[in-house]
Amino acid sequence: MSTIQHGFGRAAMRYLVSGAALLLASLLVDKAALMGQETQGSGIKTEIKREGFGNPLSSEDQHELSLLGAHLLGQIQQARIALDGNASDIATTSVKKSLQLVGIIRRVLPKTHVTTTVHDKGGKVLYEDAQDVQMEKFIVYHMLSEVDKSHLIDTDKRQGERAGGVQYEGSKLIDMDVVLDIGYVERRLREAERALPAKPEIAFRVLSDAQTRGTELTAAEFESPLFDAQEAVKYAHEAAERKEYKAAQSNLKIAREYIAMYRDLVPPGKHDEIDKLTAEISKAAADITESAAHDRKTNVTKGLLDRIKKWTTRTVRPNKEQKEQPEATNKASEGTKPTP
Repeated sequence: MSTIQHGFGRAAMRYLVSGAALLLASLLVDKAALMGQETQGSGIKTEIKREGFGNPLSSEDQHELSLLGAHLLGQIQQARIALDGNASDIATTSVKKSLQLVGIIRRVLPKTHVTTTVHDKGGKVLYEDAQDVQMEKFIVYHMLSEVDKSHLIDTDKRQGERAGGVQYEGSKLIDMDVVLDIGYVERRLREAERALPAKPEIAFRVLSDAQTRGTELTAAEFESPLFDAQEAVKYAHEAAERKEYKAAQSNLKIAREYIAMYRDLVPPGKHDEIDKLTAEISKAAADITESAAHDRKTNVTKGLLDRIKKWTTRTVRPNKEQKEQPEATNKASEGTKPTP
């Protein structure tokens, strides 16, 4: 065994040395050729023309595609259930309806007419091709889910139960889409159509592929320090209402830190306005003292929460505000149709 390894090692080394020598020689030859004469391009020119390119789907078309795509997946599921119950006739009907839906979807999806022409140096056409290219993937379902992360503040028994509470850490907005590949689904439906009713097992397999491989889930996380600041203020207000004043002050400190992050993302022209908001948060934290009345403390945090909500509503979020943060409990989710 050791002899074989040794022999292989020497052979490999010879190949490496030979390869390096050939590479060096070719580089030297190319350099000499370049130094001795001028070089010119081949003169080949490829021209690509697009017609209908760049026309995005309208919000109405996106809505229709969402409904049609969901119904299409439902028909495919009905066909699979029918095949599982040995009802090939019902499955055949569902497959036909699915293909009808595919045809309607293709009428909605935009097309681009692409012409490719290749000319030689003299302008002679060497190659020409024209074809219609259609958008193959679209969103069937869209969901935006908000997740908060927080932790319990340890209670200091010397200060009583009011020293405890919940401290906000951050949140993430998870944007998820279910995307349908209409080209792949159509090919699998054609296979199922040919297989039925004689080969139901093949039809079942390809319909399963249409469901699993014809759809994909995409997800993205978005970061918004301004939104995080608002959430921290909300936690502060809730803590103040529960008479957890230390937690309220701690959450206002978190809010101030997120506002500082947001300040770095916006143009300098907005810094003064953001600085005023930061000052308001600092003042609110100072007003939440043990000596102040409970109503005073809750009014301060409520006023600040209302203020920052209005501020975030009218503020256009910068492009950098794309989200990410840790785990926690799913606070709210909203299922919607595709949005423009």
